[in-house]
Amino acid sequence: MGPLIALLIAIGVGSAVAFVFWDDLVRWIQSFIMRLQNKFNALKRKYAEKLFHWLGDKYNLEHKLYYKENGEYVEEVTTRTVPESEVPDWAREALDEEDCTEVYEQELGLSL
Repeated sequence: MGPLIALLIAIGVGSAVAFVFWDDLVRWIQSFIMRLQNKFNALKRKYAEKLFHWLGDKYNLEHKLYYKENGEYVEEVTTRTVPESEVPDWAREALDEEDCTEVYEQELGLSL
């Protein structure tokens, strides 16, 4: 029973102290969060581009952008130029034809 009473007294005293210094406590937490955000943003600016290029080289990342235009949702994918050796055989053969729509519809399961 003794430890429970001590715990209740500690909670009561802690609550009273927090109530008295509430404004100071809130200002300290806000300033701490701002300092933490500033440090994180500085690190992000310093290392994000290097990390993105390293990951892009290692894992071949692609960039997708989503937006709404004229009431329709649009997905825009960043493309890049690749050497012929990286193009799949089916795509190379389709691109040699004049109209490759049917080949791409079958391969990608899309309707163009």
